[in-house]
Amino acid sequence: MKTALITGTSSGIGEAFAKTLLDLGWYVIGISRRQNIELEQHSNFTQITMDLSKPVDQLFLQKHLGTRTVNLLVNNAGTLKLTQSAEWDEDNYTRSISVHYRAPLQLLALLRKNLSGGMVLSVLSTASHIGWDNYAYYGASKAALWLHMKSFAVGNPDITCISLHPSMVDTPITEIDSWKPAERKEFMTTTEMSRILTQLVTGVLSLPSGSSLFIANEWERSDLALFGEKTYFYNTDTDELKQLPNHAL
Repeated sequence: MKTALITGTSSGIGEAFAKTLLDLGWYVIGISRRQNIELEQHSNFTQITMDLSKPVDQLFLQKHLGTRTVNLLVNNAGTLKLTQSAEWDEDNYTRSISVHYRAPLQLLALLRKNLSGGMVLSVLSTASHIGWDNYAYYGASKAALWLHMKSFAVGNPDITCISLHPSMVDTPITEIDSWKPAERKEFMTTTEMSRILTQLVTGVLSLPSGSSLFIANEWERSDLALFGEKTYFYNTDTDELKQLPNHAL
């Protein structure tokens, strides 16, 4: 029986993916601040209640893992507090970096031996590539993990690392912003996200390690064109300046 460790399973994408893997016969270990009563009813689910804004409790985690091989680590836990980019918000900075960057790195280090031959999926965001004023702390901390995992993929070829960058998904975290009901109806669903994650795990979607996968529906597609609009290349041999083309979408 394959084992997955998923962070942020109390709701949203983490909960949906945990349910899907359990239906596929996986053993799932979920880490979240709040318990998920529905998931805990399943015999192949183990709940680890842990606040990832604080340093990972190594002994507590190892107690649940033991020598179990972990086939899949999903860095999914997220936190969002809207703060304008010009404002200094110590709480937002500390919590964003802790949950989105420090915790995944600590889990990766703790699980390195258990993960040999496995896969790491990091659920990031298009906000780490598109400049949204109120999402600067959120996007920047997600971007930090993105670059770290690209580097990790280079140094650890026995582990498949994929970074996912979804646009807006209808989860409790996006309820923090003042999206209109008509707009929220256009968001992707957690079921859609779970389907894509499952395709990656089962090999239906096969991507090389270190890849980034941007995910959006037609309603959100225009946002992705912003990625390349201010990207330039300066050639020091020829003194030529060229604007790189937008992503072919």
